[in-house]
Amino acid sequence: MNSQNIQREINPSALPSATGPIVFDIETQFLAKEIPGGWSNLPGLKLACAVVYDVEQERYFTYVENQVQNLIHHLKISRLVIGFNTLGFDYKVLQGYTTVPLQTLPSLDLMDSLYKILKHRLSLAHLAQYTLGGAEKMADGVLAVQWWREGKHDQVIQYCQQDVKLTYDLWQFGKEKGYILFQKRSSEQIEKCSVHW
Repeated sequence: MNSQNIQREINPSALPSATGPIVFDIETQFLAKEIPGGWSNLPGLKLACAVVYDVEQERYFTYVENQVQNLIHHLKISRLVIGFNTLGFDYKVLQGYTTVPLQTLPSLDLMDSLYKILKHRLSLAHLAQYTLGGAEKMADGVLAVQWWREGKHDQVIQYCQQDVKLTYDLWQFGKEKGYILFQKRSSEQIEKCSVHW
């Protein structure tokens, strides 16, 4: 997985009529506290950018707001859409741009999958630290919004791509090993959580 190979995709005709699994993440233009309705109005956060890693094509694709329909097309042609908090966040932001019911797409939300087992949420940063040998996120969503407003768009895209890579690596680890690692809250011990991805 070449983390430097970013394709800024504009024309959906460059995509096949169908593709295999993709891993994706989005960044937004606003924070929840800045919009009317806050967390109950996720479409109001507006898309800043999205990065898709197409596993079959072994390529990254970057989409910004004026290319959102191409992003949605890429989601629709994929056999499986993999993300982290996709169901609770990414799809809800994107739903403001389309009548396609995104929640019905074949999806694997890693955060949701783990929540159903553990009954509490784990962050991508936590899972990267314990499962992926100390891999760290370069920023967070708040800083990404700030960067976007400052015109540091390439920096935001790089951050978004890094999250996609961490999500891909976590999915691959769980798929190959049958478990992920996390730190238990009560005892601070490192535990295994069995997964079937």
